[in-house]
Amino acid sequence: MSDISKWLFVKARKIIHKILLREKTSPTSIGGGVALPHAQPELVKKSVVGIATLKEPIEWGTEKVSIVFLMAIGKQDQRHLRSLMQTISSISESPEIREKLRKDHSKSDIIHLFSK
Repeated sequence: MSDISKWLFVKARKIIHKILLREKTSPTSIGGGVALPHAQPELVKKSVVGIATLKEPIEWGTEKVSIVFLMAIGKQDQRHLRSLMQTISSISESPEIREKLRKDHSKSDIIHLFSK
């Protein structure tokens, strides 16, 4: 592993650790089997959203969750946050879209789902 890869790995682990610590005090499940854990913007150098679809729901706070959007949105990209949150909210409110997201695993299918 190169030095830059090691540095990125350590940074990512620190961000994920902080997200998990915050989740213990205030879970981010938003209904519809969707959770939205997110990093503090000041920790993020490059914005990214990861999506995990689970075969079996897991306990997330007081809800069962089978779709997790892990968001790391930096200060420089906060202007996009509202539209991203609206899209994720629409997904959480639509059983059809959630089912499609669980079944579609290609990057292009998921991007298409978000561009609707």
